[in-house]
Amino acid sequence: MCFPSQWGHNLISINKEDWRRHRRIIGPAFNHSTYSLVWAETLRIYRDITTTEGWTQKDVVTLDPVQAYTMRLAFLVICACGFGLRFQWEGMTKDEDGDMGIRKAMRIWADTSAIRTMIPSWMYKLPFKTFVPQLHDPHILLEVTSIFRLRDMATSTRVLRDHMTRMILEHRADLNSESIDSDAERKDMFSLLVRASEEDSKFKLSDSELVSDNVEQSELGLSLMRDVRWGTYLG
Repeated sequence: MCFPSQWGHNLISINKEDWRRHRRIIGPAFNHSTYSLVWAETLRIYRDITTTEGWTQKDVVTLDPVQAYTMRLAFLVICACGFGLRFQWEGMTKDEDGDMGIRKAMRIWADTSAIRTMIPSWMYKLPFKTFVPQLHDPHILLEVTSIFRLRDMATSTRVLRDHMTRMILEHRADLNSESIDSDAERKDMFSLLVRASEEDSKFKLSDSELVSDNVEQSELGLSLMRDVRWGTYLG
């Protein structure tokens, strides 16, 4: 669940008429083309894995633990299908200037999405560099033993929000361009959200609402990833 104080209002945090407005825009983002994209991206990433890891040159491949591969695969699928970010199996996590890049920001967001709901906004302003959660429920954290850097968490939120805001402007420019081929339209969930919002002036969402709705829906996928992982470990 994504709290309004962090990302803004979304389908989870509102009700009544506002809920119906968000639901109307989110609906078109989940269709057969979305499911086809999930399959296509999963296949693309798997082929990248086999090449990068050298599996094509081996008769037997041992994965220990297998969850390290399946979690990373699922994360890359969410990045591609939820945000339109098609990362490779291996790649740099920082930009050339040394600042935090979007890939590292996405990784920190994914690793800390659960614990963020328990950290109030004022805590990010404290002079602490790290936050060590004292929790024992394996469903709370992706990595129970992780030490979360508050400043990195705050920076990742800013980087992700800024990136998505730029994406909204780019999508709008594409939609307003008569030269855009309909076959070349982006099929990821965030692109579909922006397109649905722009085409429905009555129920149009603000930029912050678009960002919040997309993050919230993607965090549901992350929650499922954690449940599947810990179910595999514990069951």
